[in-house]
Amino acid sequence: VPTFAPLRCRSAPTALNEPRPSRLLLASAIAIAGRLRRTARRAKWDSWSAGHGVELIQDDAIAKRTDHYSRPEGHCIVVSDGPIAVAERGSSRDYYAEVKIENDVDTWSSGLDMGLTRLPPDEIGKLNEQGLCWADFPDTWVLRGDGMLRINGRSYPPGVLPSRAASLTGWDTATLEMGDTCGLQVTSGGSELVGYRNGEEIGRLSLEDGIKVPLDADLYLVADIIGRAGEVEILDCKVPGPAISAPPPSAPIPPTQQASPPNAP
Repeated sequence: VPTFAPLRCRSAPTALNEPRPSRLLLASAIAIAGRLRRTARRAKWDSWSAGHGVELIQDDAIAKRTDHYSRPEGHCIVVSDGPIAVAERGSSRDYYAEVKIENDVDTWSSGLDMGLTRLPPDEIGKLNEQGLCWADFPDTWVLRGDGMLRINGRSYPPGVLPSRAASLTGWDTATLEMGDTCGLQVTSGGSELVGYRNGEEIGRLSLEDGIKVPLDADLYLVADIIGRAGEVEILDCKVPGPAISAPPPSAPIPPTQQASPPNAP
């Protein structure tokens, strides 16, 4: 019986088995991208703390009102599941949060309420069985759709502003349309609220002693998806930079006499 020698496979050259620099770079980029996907955190609403009149969609980034007519105010409240953006300003802090109108309902004349709270989502969620209501919110600063400030659930804080109600001029969320953004900033050591629409400042509200926003804790975005707001998305954002005063315009320079062409008659 003839015998056959076993086949021998030639190994590939060593240079082919070693990873090329381009392959190393590609593998490194893929690994970094994977880590970023695992660590990146998109802003979203907290699902457990949402009111009974809304549902969360798009990975909890959008709050959609589901019962437009029978749900009273306070049953469509949502809160961010994490603290809003913060920026250190020397010895102080600025905070900022922003939402986008994804769908509007033109049969309503009012707008959504939006504000900031020191209450984390788990504390707000404890009120969920009875339906959320602004009166249940201590340590909360909310602007109604017309710009009037609510503090701890009240539009007229007793004993704090006896002569008038605090209101942010220019803040009118009833005029927001689909695609518009609405932002709220705390600045000046917690003594000022600044409103934004589509990235442009629309007004400022100074907070008197006793109602300033403390800067020693995280703040969360809170909103009531009512009025024209049908669907509201919470956005990833950065704190706007401090306002820069424009330099005074310089005096106009008088026009110089136009020189004649060299060969002019």
